[in-house]
Amino acid sequence: MRRNQPFEPRQAPPQCSNAALSHKTVVWENNAAEKIDALIAALQFYLTRMQFETQKVV
Repeated sequence: MRRNQPFEPRQAPPQCSNAALSHKTVVWENNAAEKIDALIAALQFYLTRMQFETQKVV
């Protein structure tokens, strides 16, 4: 297959070099860490609020 030949819809794109893959992995890991930190902060806020409301009722 020639490099300048267009890809057909069912054809997989060529594999990236290892350096490009490792860079994408690092970006994904950083993004996942940010999302996990935001999720933890939201859960802590919710649990603290629920604990406060429970103490308020009792």
